[in-house]
Amino acid sequence: MVLVVGLIAALAYSLCIEVTVSLVPATINQLTISYRLRSLLAQWMELDGLRSRTELFNGTESPTTSILILLGYAAGFLVVASLALLRRELGPESDG
Repeated sequence: MVLVVGLIAALAYSLCIEVTVSLVPATINQLTISYRLRSLLAQWMELDGLRSRTELFNGTESPTTSILILLGYAAGFLVVASLALLRRELGPESDG
């Protein structure tokens, strides 16, 4: 049951946040994980020649900043998942 709730939450996050918000050309776009990954891809592949066309989608932050933000997201989501599991009060399984 917990696994199903987690899968539904991940799907809802992907659809609502990553797809919808990442298309908004504003500051809120910088809150998405895909924005950070696109920025890293553009910087690591040295796509500076395409920078004028892709300024809307690629960030100007350093790769270190993007990586730290992604690690912060991962840590935050792990904390939320841990707190959700602790609040469920799941009992130990009986042996039979």
